[in-house]
Amino acid sequence: MQKIKVVILDGGGTVWDSMHVLYESYLWAFEKLGIPREKFPLSMKHANMLSALKDFNSEHEKAKGFLALYLLGYKAEDFLKAQDPNEKLLQIVEKAKNQFSDFDRLSKKLGDLLEKYLYEIFDDTKYPLCKNAKQALKIFKEELNLKICLVSNRKRASTLRILQSHDILKYFDVVLAKEDQPKPKPNPEGVIKALSYCSAKPEQSVFIGDSAVDIISAKLANVSCIGVLTGMGDEELLKKAGANIVVETLLEAAEFLKNKIY
Repeated sequence: MQKIKVVILDGGGTVWDSMHVLYESYLWAFEKLGIPREKFPLSMKHANMLSALKDFNSEHEKAKGFLALYLLGYKAEDFLKAQDPNEKLLQIVEKAKNQFSDFDRLSKKLGDLLEKYLYEIFDDTKYPLCKNAKQALKIFKEELNLKICLVSNRKRASTLRILQSHDILKYFDVVLAKEDQPKPKPNPEGVIKALSYCSAKPEQSVFIGDSAVDIISAKLANVSCIGVLTGMGDEELLKKAGANIVVETLLEAAEFLKNKIY
């Protein structure tokens, strides 16, 4: 391994814990759409796994998946046990579009509600950090002397409020949010921009994230990647997406790099 100069991090599910908040947003949005929250088709674990798929990372794409599963009466195993869960869910969405003439309108409304909850209803300062995330950031910055970049598909103002609320913005050399990358993850644009800002080559960098979207964006930028199990993806999904290794937490990733660098 070449000398690592830069660590690029995802935000939600990697640095801060957004899993419970996201699940509450799904239940709230269903209720606002006129569907009882107990009719939501997935558990929190399975909803997060859906959100980790490469074509279902944005709120509006998630909405299509959730709504299609509900309307067709499908369960988690109907797509998660497929050889390619992402492709299977795309097929389910297409089937729902063909069967329900109002699907596009309803899914857009559901997606709008999901965004409303995240950016207007929920208080950004209430997100907890992932376990030992601040300790990991200190190791990256103070012990390993790495530049730290954040590449998130979340809106900038919201992202900054979360970081500031935990007094961790000071650790980041670069913060790239939704507005900074017209082509969001899994497109590698954000990762490539982060490398450029830090004057680093792909082989001098490592990306750490919790979803297939993160891993794919890193691989497309030729950056090694570590999957963490504090967010959306499980070990199988992250390895299938191409993670070089999968660890439990950001701190474990920091300790791994510490052992590799020294």
